[in-house]
Amino acid sequence: MRIYLKWYYWYRNIGDEILLLGVIQYLASQHNITHVTLETDHPAWMRQWIRKHAWLVSIPVTPVDRNRSWFRKIREATLSLLGLFPLLVLWGGEVINSHLPWPRNGRHYLMQYPGIILGTQRFMILGGVTFDPEHPGRHIRTLLRHARAVILRDETSYEYAKAISPDNVTLYHDRAYDALDQLDLPKKAQTSDYVLLNIHPHVLESQSELIDRLDVWMTAHGAQKIYFVPGDLRQDQVAFDQLKVQYPQLERRDRSTHSLPEILDFFAGADEVAASRLHVLLLAQETGHRPTVFSYHPKIQKVLWLSS
Repeated sequence: MRIYLKWYYWYRNIGDEILLLGVIQYLASQHNITHVTLETDHPAWMRQWIRKHAWLVSIPVTPVDRNRSWFRKIREATLSLLGLFPLLVLWGGEVINSHLPWPRNGRHYLMQYPGIILGTQRFMILGGVTFDPEHPGRHIRTLLRHARAVILRDETSYEYAKAISPDNVTLYHDRAYDALDQLDLPKKAQTSDYVLLNIHPHVLESQSELIDRLDVWMTAHGAQKIYFVPGDLRQDQVAFDQLKVQYPQLERRDRSTHSLPEILDFFAGADEVAASRLHVLLLAQETGHRPTVFSYHPKIQKVLWLSS
C-alpha cells in the first residue's frame, strides 16, 4: 500500500519532525506499506532528517515540495477522482483548526481532494482537530464523517469529533511516543552544570504572569550555564533574540545537525528543563525531568495530562 502524508507545515519544528517518525511507525504497524510520499515545504530538510533516522524508518519515504507545479496538482486531483491516488493521511499537531485562516482551517482539503473525500473515502485524519462544537461548519462535519479513521490525541478533540462521527473516531496518545518508544532512552544525570530553556514568542508578547515566573526561574539558575533550545527554528529565534537582550548569559543551542538520540542525550545531561513547546516538554519528561511549564496554548495541558 502507498501512503500520501499531507503535511502543511512550513517551518523546521522538532515536534513535527518527531511526529513524522511516530506517524510512519504507527502506519507501518497498521498497514502493509510499500512507499510513503511526504508533502512538505522543505523537501531537502526532511530528506536529511529521514536519512539521520534510517534505522527507524525502514519504509522508502519521498519528500515532495508542497509548492509544486500546477500541472502536478492537477494530475493528483485527476488521480483522486479516478480512485488511483494513494491512501491520503491528513496529519499534524493541529491538522484542522476551524478558528485559523486558510489553509489550516481544513476547507482546502475538500477542494483539492473531492474524489477521495466525497467518493472513495481513502483518507485518514491523525493528530489534533480544533473547532467550535456548537458551530463546527459543514466542511468539518464532512471531513469527520467521510474519513476512514479519525485518530486524535486529546480528549477535548475526541469528545467533540465523536459527537459528530461516533463510528470512526478513536483516542490515541501523541504520535511522538511511537518514535520515542523505539529508542533506548537515556537517564537524567545526577548532577549537571547546565539547564535548558525553551520559550514560545507568545509567552513574551502578552502573558505578564509567565514573564514574571520566567524571570524568577532565570535568576534561580544564574550560576549555571543556560542553553536556549529552539523547538521551532524560525519562531523561537524571535524569543531568543528578545531574551538575549535581558539575559546576556543565555546561549542558543543549535539542534539542527543532531539526531533524535543525540538531542535526548543533551536533555538527559541537563540539571533542569523549562519549556513552552509541547514536544520539548515531552522530551524533558522522557529523559526523567519534571519540567517547569510556561504554557502558551491549551493543547499543552491537554496532551501532557493525557500522556501522564
